[in-house]
This record gives sequence, C-alpha cells and structure tokens, in this order.
Amino acid sequence: MLKVIKNNFRMIRLVFRYSKFYFLLHTLYALFKAAYTFLNVYLIKWFFEILESGRPFKELIAFLGIFVIASVAVYSLITFLDRFITLKLNVKISEKINLALIEKIKSIDYECFENSEFYDKYTRALAETGSRALEVTNTFFELFGTIASIAVAVELISTIEPLFILLALFNVGVTFACHAFYNKTNYKEDLEGTPFKRRRQYVNRTIYQPEYAKEIKLFPMHKEILKRVYSEGVEGHNNLIKKYEPKKIAVYTFQMFLDDALRTIIPWWYIAVNVINKTLTISNASVVINVISQINANFRDMAYILMDYHAHSLFIENLNVIMDYQSKIESENGILLSGDVAHSIEFKNVTFAYPGGSEILKDLSFKIEKGEKVALVGYGYNGAGKSTIIKLLIRLYDVQSGEILIDGINIKEYNPVSLRDAFGLIFQDFNVYAMSLLENVLLTPDYSEEERKKAYDALKGSGLLSKLSDGGLDTLVTKEFSDSGIYLSGGENQKLSLARVLAKNCGIVILDEPSSALDPISEHEMNRNMLRAAENKTVLFISHRLSSVVDSDKILYLENGGIKEEGSHGVLLEMGGKYAEMFNLQAESYRQNQILEKEELLK
Repeated sequence: MLKVIKNNFRMIRLVFRYSKFYFLLHTLYALFKAAYTFLNVYLIKWFFEILESGRPFKELIAFLGIFVIASVAVYSLITFLDRFITLKLNVKISEKINLALIEKIKSIDYECFENSEFYDKYTRALAETGSRALEVTNTFFELFGTIASIAVAVELISTIEPLFILLALFNVGVTFACHAFYNKTNYKEDLEGTPFKRRRQYVNRTIYQPEYAKEIKLFPMHKEILKRVYSEGVEGHNNLIKKYEPKKIAVYTFQMFLDDALRTIIPWWYIAVNVINKTLTISNASVVINVISQINANFRDMAYILMDYHAHSLFIENLNVIMDYQSKIESENGILLSGDVAHSIEFKNVTFAYPGGSEILKDLSFKIEKGEKVALVGYGYNGAGKSTIIKLLIRLYDVQSGEILIDGINIKEYNPVSLRDAFGLIFQDFNVYAMSLLENVLLTPDYSEEERKKAYDALKGSGLLSKLSDGGLDTLVTKEFSDSGIYLSGGENQKLSLARVLAKNCGIVILDEPSSALDPISEHEMNRNMLRAAENKTVLFISHRLSSVVDSDKILYLENGGIKEEGSHGVLLEMGGKYAEMFNLQAESYRQNQILEKEELLK
C-alpha cells in the first residue's frame, strides 16, 4: 500500500509543479460535489415537509425554483471549469510532462533500447505518461470530493439509522476486493498483450509509410507476411480475452448482485416497514432514500478511486523504470573533446559481448594515427564485429575488458556528449526526416546565415545540390506535410548523410557502409569528395565493397573478433591472405558483370 501511495504522489507532485492553478480549480470542483450532496438531500426533504405541513402552494413553487436555479448554477460552473479552463491546462501539463520524459530519455543507455523487456516498459510509459499523470491528479480530487460528500451523507443518515453506514462500508469492501481483482487481471492482460500489440502497431506503421507501398504492390508475399504478423497479433489478443474475460465477468456479476441488494432491496424494505408503522415520516423517508443512494454511490466511488490508485501505481512503475534509471555511460561530467582537430584512436586488448550473447570482439588491438585514413573490412557482410567497433568507439556500449583510447586517454574520461560530437558518422541505415533539406543537414532548429552557407556548401560537396527546388535550402524532404516536398533515392539519401558530415565540425569521420546504394561511378565520386573534405581529419571506413577502400592509408582485416591482417592495399595483396582472396573474388565478379552488360548491349 505504501508503494501505491508513493507512486501516485510522485505524479501529483509533478502536476502541482507545472500548474498550481489546476489544483485550485479541482479543489473548487470537489467542494461543489459536497455542496451538491447537501442540496440534493436537504432540498428534497424540505419539499416533502412543505407537502406534509400543508403550507401554501406558492412556497412549493418557490422551493422548486430555488432548487432548479441552484442545481443549474452548480452544474454550469462545474462544466465551465472542467471543460473550458482545465481542458487547456490538460494540454499544457501533458506537454510539460512529455518534454520532461524526452529530456530524461537522453540519459538512458543505448543498450536499454535493444532490450525487449525494457523497451516494452518504455513504450507503455511513453504512451501513457501525460494522460496518466492527469488521471492520477483527477483521481486525487475525486477522492477529496467523495470524502466531503460522504461526511455530509454520514451526518444526515446517522440521525435516522446508523445501520446503513455499516451496510455501505460492507458494500465498499466487496467492491474494493472485486476491483483489486480487475486491476491485477487487467494489468497482467496488458503486460502479456504488449508483444501482440506491438506486432499490430508495427504492421500499421509499415502500411502507413509511403516508402513501403512500392514493395507491398510489387511483392505479393510481402503483403502476406504482413498479414500473417498482424493476424498473429490479433490471435494472441483474442487468446488473452478467452483467458481472462470469463473470470472478470463472473466477479462483476457477483458484485452487481450484492450491490443491488445492499443499495435497494434492504433500504426499501426498511422504509416500507417504518412508514407503515408510522415511525418514519415521508420527509425523513425521502432523506433515507436519497442519503442511502448518495452514501452507497460515494462509498462505491471511493472503492473505485482507491482501486484506480492501485491501477495507476502499476502503470507508474513503467515510468519509474525510465525516470529512475541510472546510466552507466551517460554523464554531464568528463573531459571535453575538441572537434576542430584530428584525433588518434587506439583499441587495447578489447573484449566485448552483447548482453546475453557470445563474444563479438576478443582481445582486439589496433591503432589509428591522427589524420590517418583507415579501412575496416571483415569476413562476410555481417557478424565480423565491424559495426560493434563503432558502437564501442562512440560509447553506445562499454567494453567488458581492455580499453579504448582517443589521443591516449580512455574514452570513459571524456564527456559522452562531447565525445560523440567530435565524430562525423555516415551510417548505411541513417534516418531522413520530414523537414527541410537545411534542417536535415544541420539537424538543429536554430541556425545562422553562416550555418546556412555551410549547409549549402555541404550539399554542393556531396553532389546533392541539384535537388534544391524553388524552395532552395528550405525545400521539404518527403511529402509527409506538403505536396511540394521531394523524395530522395537511396543514393541521394546517402549523399545527404555525407552533407551532414561535411557541414559538421568534427575531428573524426566514420563511414559505415556509406556507398552501398550507389553505383561504382557515384561511389568513386562520393569517396573522392569525402576524402577531400576530410583531408585533415581521421577517417575510419567500414565497407564490404573493397574497391572503395583501396586508397586508404591502412586496411584492417577483421575476423573472429580480432585483427588478422593489417597493411596498405598493396601490402595485403602481396601477402596473399584472406583480404587478397576477397578482393580478387569481388574484382572477378565485377569484371564478369561488365562482360554480361556488354553482351546485353550487343544483342
């Protein structure tokens, strides 16, 4: 119970910090709820007393007028506060809380997002945080208003028949127990259903994005696979319904039956007996009827509210995982690494394995001098550990043993943000955003005229300047938000990634399969532009297309988690090892493709 209170008050404090006015409004709302309980019971009592006393009819009309005016005034004010003012506050508070969560996400280690259990909690927290915080606060004020209403109702009923208070409390106990079962069951159902929900959401995202439309039309089996994945999600959800719903229905039926007995059958029997025996007046009978209805409703509401707090707490635990996460890597401390100059890189006896996996790198050692252009190649396209080296170098992960040095200093000594900012990275699977070319290059919402010129020069250097339309640098990429936007081909996307690096002030450039979507001529042009722009920088290539690395100062051949061969292109060919074997196989394949193309042209 202490954990439930702690979790919920964490959310309440969060909302209070962002809007104290929100608290004032809902305090008034709670007081109105108590006032209405008083009006609803006492005015009806007075109505019957007027009838019983035989007072003039005009008093009855006056009474009804006062009652209607009071009711309309109270409900109008509540509606105004709830639907007009608090609606705006809801949007504001949701924004504040979600922005705080986004800010917190920056400090979460990358490995968490590759952990399915953490990612499930993360997606649930992100989906509910803003609305859940407000629900917790609203529940708090509902509790406050309900307690005030109960106090009024208890005072009224205690003068007539205290037994009904005990019956109401018993009803609350049953309701509380039933809803404890509902909440635990709903949470288990939601938890087990998250993987199935993610399957359906993945398919929905896929068929919504325009870049997938072509493949869905061209490859019928692609559509069938998506249908299968979606059906698996639906089937899993249906199985959970079959598993949990019968139990919930049985408990709900029992609760409703008992609630009706305690709220209607017993009270009405009591009233009938006492009115017949003339031990209860009609006016007091009206009080009993109304107060019993109010007190049962209020006690039932309290049970629901307390169980809502229990349900809130379960979901807040997902948020706690995010907000209380203590990073092993991210920090605001450390040495600042300059992006103005080239840097040396050294791996010393590095061993690394992903969580729950086998070793990818084993006692790996190599050194890249300042300003050196080094290529990293490996046996096979995947699994050699090339991309893992990049993740370790920019501290998305930390090594299990050994150390990585930049300019002779362990990278753990550097400020992580500063460290990554010193790198210019081009990935094969980088992202393009639905915003202007300028913003896609600079990746910042604020920029000066000097930075605009830098972006222009970068687009020119990458060979993408021709894509500027009448909008110039402000040309939108994709048609997500405007029909005037442009689409980029795979090769043009990679040129855009090159422009990002050209526009960035960085001392180390990393190219992870940067030219995989380019033809050989465009690849050669891109590499030439890149090397020219990175003349005074340290460059690390990762590529399976060996023709793109022949001009490197040094080539590192990676196999089974370690460097097996090292040297220039000419030296490695003379060695006649694995690198030479791979290069000759690719060269022969390229020559055969050229012959086939010529034969097709002659036909």
